[in-house]
Amino acid sequence: MNSGIFNVFDNIFGDHDVYSDGHQISHSEKNIFGGEDIYSNGHKVIHTEANSLGGKDIYTNGHQIVHTEPNIFGGDNIYNHGHLISHTESNILGGNDLYAGGHMIAQTQQLGNGISILKYSDPLAHIDSYEMPSFHL
Repeated sequence: MNSGIFNVFDNIFGDHDVYSDGHQISHSEKNIFGGEDIYSNGHKVIHTEANSLGGKDIYTNGHQIVHTEPNIFGGDNIYNHGHLISHTESNILGGNDLYAGGHMIAQTQQLGNGISILKYSDPLAHIDSYEMPSFHL
């Protein structure tokens, strides 16, 4: 596995394992609400539920932080307290491009049963971009 920001793999239970720099940092388990519970160091840190709009409601510490709705670009619109904060669009790599403030801030690629983040930029942290080589399964 190549080092980089994140690599996400399907595991044998149909859930996901998340790795950074070759080390597992979290895993998810499907829940009864049509979403996933995400654990880090044995503690649940994020809980998602399917919503009536075809997207997900995302919670931490029992409080909703964002919700998503499908959009016409094959991705999702992401809302915080009813305000659109970003959106994703499907890309030719089988992944998604994430946009905020009119600029692409992340790009993912689907390979086999994993996802790699290929590009990430954070204008608030003054990080221009991060390029990660793709991995092969």
